[in-house]
Amino acid sequence: MERVVFDLPFPEAELPVLTEAAQWHRRWLVDSGLLDNQAAVDRVMSWAPHRCAAHFHPYARGPELLLATDFYGWMMAADGQFDGPLTDRPDQVRLLIRRHVAILEANGRSPLTPAEKAFTDVWERLIEGMSPAWRTRAGACFTRFLQSYIEEADNRRNEAILRPESYLDLRIRTGATDIIMMLAERINDCELPRRVAGHDTVRRLCHLSAQVIDVVQDVLSLDKEVADGDPHNIVLVLCRHHGWETRQAVDHCRTMVQDWTGSFVVLQRSLPAVRAELGLSDTEWARLCRYADALRACMRGNHDWCSESPRYAPDAGQGRPYVGYLEGLARAYALPGSGLPSDRGGR
Repeated sequence: MERVVFDLPFPEAELPVLTEAAQWHRRWLVDSGLLDNQAAVDRVMSWAPHRCAAHFHPYARGPELLLATDFYGWMMAADGQFDGPLTDRPDQVRLLIRRHVAILEANGRSPLTPAEKAFTDVWERLIEGMSPAWRTRAGACFTRFLQSYIEEADNRRNEAILRPESYLDLRIRTGATDIIMMLAERINDCELPRRVAGHDTVRRLCHLSAQVIDVVQDVLSLDKEVADGDPHNIVLVLCRHHGWETRQAVDHCRTMVQDWTGSFVVLQRSLPAVRAELGLSDTEWARLCRYADALRACMRGNHDWCSESPRYAPDAGQGRPYVGYLEGLARAYALPGSGLPSDRGGR
């Protein structure tokens, strides 16, 4: 499919110099144990997780930029494993997810696998300095994200037919978009009080942002997912549900995104009414304004990174046709005696 461009009403960000972030992340992939050879590291770095972090969070600098880079690199590695070798093994996925959720709940055993150690490192850096209420919200977001891999695996095994509405609900969880918004709070020093985060207008802004990010990403990753045989894509769901051709479904996606971004702009203009209703202090108001701007940056950054990264090319080296494509990743996710796939590339 020819390249699709979305007309987003948000400006393109100017990215900082990313040499240090790229070098840091290359070392982190090895030191964390996720990857253990140069070819695998080169492949992940070709997807530019450091540029992904900078596009989504253009104001991030120093440790915050490094944290965001490691988060996106970890998420790409997790996607590559759960959408690849473990794609239709829900029982094995459940085992791994339970262990990761135990880390969030701080009641698991000491991490045994490199994947768990890498996840623990990202999680502990993410919650450092944040309030207990924020940590609870973030933990719930991560739990929903991790458990969505089980649902996807069940869908693939059962060849589930997804409706557009139910798919978009699942996509918010599988895309980790609510985690990305929590990361925006953390990186931009704009943690929202519970009464602000739970306000209908703020929740609507978050939901609109998530839908824009997920649908744009699905459209721009369509060729890869068709090549992978992955049914989890809004374009494919719309085609099956309505009997549409690909172009008609893509045009519908562009219209949805245009409507959602227009609604976002209108809602953002109404935030002074939220300030008055909740009696926000100057500090709380400044944080809410930064947060709304951060959501705009996430929507635009998602579009720009997806458009430039080779991760979504049909031959990007992930998904079902590429079982064992990252040597060491399967071992990183394997538990002793679990029967999970090794890095030999077999099923």
